[in-house]
Amino acid sequence: MTLSADDIELWQKIIPHFKCNNDSVDKMLDYLHHLTELSIVKQKELALPECFDLLKNLQYLHIDECKFTELPNSIGKLQNLQKLHIEHCHNLTTLSDSIGDLKNLQFLRINSCRNFEKFPDSIGKLEKLQELELRWMKKIKTLPATIGKLKNLQALTFAGDKSGLVELPQEIGDLQQLTVLNLSSCEKLNTLPERIGDLKNLKKLNLCFCSKLKTLPESIGKLENLEELDCAYCEKKLATLPEHIGKLKKLKILKFTGCKKLKTLPESIGNLENLEELDCRFCNTLTTLPESICHLKKLSRLKITRRYVEPVGKIENVGEIGIVCHETYELSFSGSDNQTAEAREKLVQLKYLTK
Repeated sequence: MTLSADDIELWQKIIPHFKCNNDSVDKMLDYLHHLTELSIVKQKELALPECFDLLKNLQYLHIDECKFTELPNSIGKLQNLQKLHIEHCHNLTTLSDSIGDLKNLQFLRINSCRNFEKFPDSIGKLEKLQELELRWMKKIKTLPATIGKLKNLQALTFAGDKSGLVELPQEIGDLQQLTVLNLSSCEKLNTLPERIGDLKNLKKLNLCFCSKLKTLPESIGKLENLEELDCAYCEKKLATLPEHIGKLKKLKILKFTGCKKLKTLPESIGNLENLEELDCRFCNTLTTLPESICHLKKLSRLKITRRYVEPVGKIENVGEIGIVCHETYELSFSGSDNQTAEAREKLVQLKYLTK
């Protein structure tokens, strides 16, 4: 195979330590054939070499702070590529359709590409993709429906300040291997698809700083393996929680810190038999806790803010009470099973706290 003069010039800019002349083209070809990792950083060129098929053994490609507007179609010929990271490429608006030909791609990360608008439908062909991470992406409003075809996807992150995400497709419910869904700081997201309840293997759902989120769908109660739900600082709209939240039998951590509109917790919260931590600090309109909270036999950390939650009784046999921050308390239960059970039963009658 031969390289054009333009290709040679581009590759020499990408790999500046490799000085190529007419006598060493074969050496450059050999070098590219055996390359397994490549970082392309701060390239001012508006295009990448088209002959990416030379990189037959490339496993990791990192592109950062480059000026180009698109990826070459030949990127789909990187049959051994496992990781693709693209960051701070502000002229890039989408990916080539050939991205779906990367049959061995396992990790795709695109961060801080401020003019990136959408994914091609071919992303659904990445059958081995395990992790998709998108951070600080202002112009992506949704994901293609074909994302539901990523049968091996385990972690999906769409996060970061000023994220443009408005909605998720219903097809997200087809991601049966998904264990982590991170949507933190998606400030324009106001609802979740009903089919989110179909994510049977989801263990962690992060919705913190989704300030316009209005409610959680009833189907959230179907997340039978969920262990952590973080809704901290969903402060502008979230006022109530569905009763079905009590069906999350494996839930260990539940956070509503800073949800200023949250008025009540459902009685069904007492059914969370494995709950260990409940964080309700700085919930301005939350004035009482449900009586069913005394049924949480594994609860060891309760975080509340005194000036908001109305004191209604006295706790005895609490192993430790520690101040978390100004007028906010963390209650940790310790001691024998009988002692901690009695302490929890008296929690709803709290009148004062001592330290």
